[in-house]
Amino acid sequence: MKRFFRLVPSLVFFAMILAIMAVGIVQKDKTYSSAENRMLQEFPKLSVKRLLNGKFQKKYETIYAIQDQFFQRFSEKVRCFRVKLKIIRRERGSVRS
Repeated sequence: MKRFFRLVPSLVFFAMILAIMAVGIVQKDKTYSSAENRMLQEFPKLSVKRLLNGKFQKKYETIYAIQDQFFQRFSEKVRCFRVKLKIIRRERGSVRS
């Protein structure tokens, strides 16, 4: 029983990673971002031919390098903006939450 309780944190961690992966796979690709006023990259078509000649990997790296189809992408951008805004306000001496 002690051994099981030592494994619980690892099992929870891997379950969370798998859940995030599953959401990324199941989530439908968005084609347009109204916040950025631009078209987003779509997930590349998967086939054996494209996998073997390397086109799938190149397209996949392009999409996820710019993170167009990343789970919770917009909320992450908002959070980053708020942090930067707090830093700027702190530097100017007008801190507001």
